[in-house]
Order: sequence, then C-alpha cells, then structure tokens
Amino acid sequence: MAYQHPGLRNNALPNVRHLKAAIRSADDPNPRTRDIRPLVAICTALPQADPDILGFMQTRRLNLLSWPRARGGSPTPGGTSAEARELQRAADIETRIRECGITSEFDAVANALYFGHTGIELAWSTAVDGAHRIERYELIDAVDLHPDAASITGYSRVTYARPDDDKMILVPYAARENLLLATYNPMKGGKALYYGGLLRSVIWHTMLKHGNLYDWARFNEKFGDPPVIARYPVGAQAPDIAVVFEFLRLLAQDSAAAIPDDVKIDIIDALKSGANIETFDRFIDRISSKQERILLGQDVVNKTTEVGSNAKSQEANKTTANYNFADIELFQTWLSEQVVAADYRLNYGVPPRGQYPRFRIVTDEGEDYERNARIIERLDGAGWDLDPDEIQRKTGFTVKRKPAAPDLDAAF
Repeated sequence: MAYQHPGLRNNALPNVRHLKAAIRSADDPNPRTRDIRPLVAICTALPQADPDILGFMQTRRLNLLSWPRARGGSPTPGGTSAEARELQRAADIETRIRECGITSEFDAVANALYFGHTGIELAWSTAVDGAHRIERYELIDAVDLHPDAASITGYSRVTYARPDDDKMILVPYAARENLLLATYNPMKGGKALYYGGLLRSVIWHTMLKHGNLYDWARFNEKFGDPPVIARYPVGAQAPDIAVVFEFLRLLAQDSAAAIPDDVKIDIIDALKSGANIETFDRFIDRISSKQERILLGQDVVNKTTEVGSNAKSQEANKTTANYNFADIELFQTWLSEQVVAADYRLNYGVPPRGQYPRFRIVTDEGEDYERNARIIERLDGAGWDLDPDEIQRKTGFTVKRKPAAPDLDAAF
C-alpha cells in the first residue's frame, strides 16, 4: 500500500502543523530516523491542488521533450567521428531503448525537477536468445523511493509488511542497472538535505493561495448575490407576510410570485465597489507570479503591466530558454550515464577509452534538407570525400557507403 499523508486524506493540502512536521522529518540529520515521505507527498499534491502549477510543469516538460532525439557513438582515438562499429552499437542501443517503450515515460523522468527525484525500475533480459535489453520496467511513485546509503544507487524502494502498516521497509538495489534514477537539488552546495525539488520552494505560497481561493469563494457565496429586503405596511397579516417570504425564496430561482401591490422590494448591492474583489485577485496573481518565476523562470502575470514590459518580457524569455537548455543537459546526463551506459556494459563490456555512447537531444537550428542535398550533390560531383555522419545530419537520411564497383577487366 502506498504511503498516505494523514493531512491529505480528506484535504487537498495539509495544515501548517503537518507541513512543519514534514519539513523537520525530511531535514533530520540522522539517516536512521529521517523520513522524506511526508514532504514528498505534499509536493506531489501541489499540482493537484493548484492547476497553475500543473500548467507551469507541463509547459517546462514540453519545452524539454519536444526536441528531437539523436544517438551518438564513441569517438575514435584522435578522430572527430565515431567508428562504424561504435555507430552501429549506438544505433542498436537506440533501437532497444525505443522498442522497450520506456521513451513514453521520459516525461516522468523530467518530473525529478519538481519532486526532487523520480525513478523507473528496470528488469533486463538474460540475453539467452540475443542481446540484453530492457524486458520490462515499472514507474515508481516519488513517495516510494527513499534515500538509503545501503543501496548502490543511493535510493531504495519503500515497501511495507502489511497493507495497513505505514512503517517503511527499505529494499536496496543491488545493481545500478536496475534503476533509472533522476535526482535534482536546487540548493546543491548550500543545503545537501533538500528534498522535494522546486515544488518545495513554493509550498508556503501555494498554501496561502489555496486558502485565499476558498476565502474568495466564500466571499462570493455570501456577497455575490445582493440581499433582497421586503417592506410591508404595519398591521400586515401573517398570510400576507408568508407570501412575501415565499416570493423572496423564489426570487433567485424564477423571479415570479404574487404579492400585495403595496409591498416595496429593495435590492441592495453589497459590493458598492470592486475593492474587495480586487484584493483577492491581486493576491492570487502575486502568488502565481512567484510560482512561475521559480518553475518557468518568467512572470507572465505581471510582465505586461509594468513600465518597460517589452524589455522585461524579452529578458524573461531568455531566462526560460536558459532553463530549457539546462534541463536538456540534465536529461541527457540521466539517460546517458544510466540507461545507455547500462545497455552498453551488458552487451559489449567497457567501451574503447571508457567513452560510452551519449544520449543526445538535437538543439540545432532546423535544416533545409533540400538545399543541403543539392550542395552535397555538387560536392560529390566535384570529387570531394564527404563524411557520412554529416550527410546524415544535413539530409535527414541514413546513409551507407556504396560497395566498390566490380573490376570488369579483372574478370577476364
């Protein structure tokens, strides 16, 4: 049974007491008593409680995963391109990774930025009938992974003795190949025990925003419909007063009733000005702005309402682009040093010079393949020896060297 935070069983977010306890537990310097599950559970609840956070997460993930992916072989000693054998090995690794279906979980790997860690448990085939490959995999919820020095990966999987028991049992991983683990600490170098990723930094703001939304809803419920007051003359009989109250009850539904013609109805506007509504609105926008600055590196809410908004907008877009390229570097490292390297070691041993193929995301400008093909044709016709790797990049086609033409003279 997965861990359930007691403060989230009946509420979208915990109370202040639960949050303080979760932070203390995650920051416990004693690894034997440290428990990061309450904090991680709260972090994973934030995008469910706040659709703005979910939208920011989705935007950043799509910015990362929308780039095309490419493979890269190990470079030859003293050379600039990969050997044919290494290129083929890289191509085979790419095929095995794609065929196992794990590429559909890459968005989950990217969530390490927000939750602090994510993991995919990998089971490799024995290679009895071919190459070692990922035979099956299981995506692990962030709350079911826990730091553990006894595990070779640095994290163990959390299990429980009974379904109704929340006392965790850590099951270490015996081999690095068994877990694709992505971790992210935005406070690295300043606070080593900082679990929860980027979302930990917006918990307090999100709780204030969430509470403000409920206050706003209650405010609208109370004051959104104007009060209706009926005045009737002194000495009115009880049956007449009952008719008036029935009219008031029906007014919000169909606004139709029969009442004495000497009864006066006043509709009072409780919201004489928009000051109260604007107070809620400004507060929510301010919180959303801070969330967006942390998660996306920009501020869409406020950047168009201030002096110099165009320059501010351009600067924000640059910051977001920097976030994107930093995410690409992290993602390439997670995949290259774990899945790609594991596949290579299991199937081919240690590569030449210890350099493994690298998972690479293509960030080059879009190529004009038709124009490049004409240039390549001219260069080839002029007798230039062209690099097959570069031809492949410039045209989008997989190319191979043509076999040498047979020597007809030697046949006779």
